[in-house]
Amino acid sequence: MLEKSGKELEALKIYSFFSEEKYRVLEQKLIERANSLIAEFEKQGNPKHLTEALNVLPTYDVPALKLGFYYLGKNKIDDALNMFEEALRRNRKFQNLLILGYALLKKDPKRALEVLDEAQKIRRTAPLAFLRGKAFEELNSPPHALREYMYACRRYSRGLLQGPTFRCEQGGIRSR
Repeated sequence: MLEKSGKELEALKIYSFFSEEKYRVLEQKLIERANSLIAEFEKQGNPKHLTEALNVLPTYDVPALKLGFYYLGKNKIDDALNMFEEALRRNRKFQNLLILGYALLKKDPKRALEVLDEAQKIRRTAPLAFLRGKAFEELNSPPHALREYMYACRRYSRGLLQGPTFRCEQGGIRSR
């Protein structure tokens, strides 16, 4: 009944207490609606579609991420950071922590390091170590940066990672 009257979020809340199956079905419908708005944004380039998609489902982080990247492309760093933080509020996962940490690197490296440290509690990867190294470089801590870069190189043995002061090679790390 609530679904048909346009009150899907209220219906979703009620279903969360009584019917897991109906909850999943309605949640999927709302995700599909948000995805169609995202597709409209990708066709037309109008960010209003993304802001509308943000309101469809409060736990779906994709519209916030898309809007954050849109703002990043327009060099609106503060708006992008707000959207990445919103995505993190909606879904606290490793990927969202990494994106927010990356976006914070130039503006606030100390906070970026805090966010990346939180991501490291979930999983330690070569790209995460690389970003932590960048944060340490921004904070003028070359020994810590080098340690992170060395970890990234060991984990990422193909030699594809490069930074302003180092380059991964087959035999390890090389300073520039």
